[in-house]
Amino acid sequence: MSSAVSSNPEFVAVKKKRYLCGINAAGPAHNVSLGGFSFPVTSSETRADGAEIQRTGNVLELSVEDLKKIQISVENRIVRWTNKVEQTPDGRGGLVPVIKRIRASIYDKRSSWYRPEETDEPLADYIYIEDAPEEAKAVPNSLKTRLAQEIEAASKTEIAMLSDPKDAKIREEHGRAKKLGQKLGEE
Repeated sequence: MSSAVSSNPEFVAVKKKRYLCGINAAGPAHNVSLGGFSFPVTSSETRADGAEIQRTGNVLELSVEDLKKIQISVENRIVRWTNKVEQTPDGRGGLVPVIKRIRASIYDKRSSWYRPEETDEPLADYIYIEDAPEEAKAVPNSLKTRLAQEIEAASKTEIAMLSDPKDAKIREEHGRAKKLGQKLGEE
């Protein structure tokens, strides 16, 4: 039995490394999804002592396969800026046209309706992936892990509510909602 498990590729341990990933603040968006992973400008982390830490980027545990997915995704994305020309004083009584970027769109080059333009820029110019600092904690990088954490947090809240005698009305409403959810699940 153990030989069947060890020979199955799904059960082979995948080596992962921690990376700090994100998009520059001057980038086209506050958060970009590449290869199924989030690349934000900033993220936050709650330490064991309850303190919340703001960080540039996101710390993710990524395998070689994850990095390949991200690479394919970023290679096929471009940024197209919408510019606005404004007249600003030149200091000598005249006006000088200044081009300001006001909005960006991200396009996938593999799309059938994508048509390249001279001003297109690679999204890769705005993305970074670097080794994570040792003290940085990796954030969950799968929906399943995030859902498990949400369920655990909700369970803790439920236990706290049930143990507080002052919240009888909340417990009653929670019980009705739980019964309704069970009833809907049976149908």
